[in-house]
Amino acid sequence: MKGDTMHTVTASLVLEHDRVSSLDGQHAVPPVAASWGSS
Repeated sequence: MKGDTMHTVTASLVLEHDRVSSLDGQHAVPPVAASWGSS
């Protein structure tokens, strides 16, 4: 049971990360590239 819960939480985090990444990609430079550019 605990493993199923962890899998669901992980999947939710991955989906949220993908959604945020796609939003960022439309109007902003990725954080890594931004940090490289400022150094």
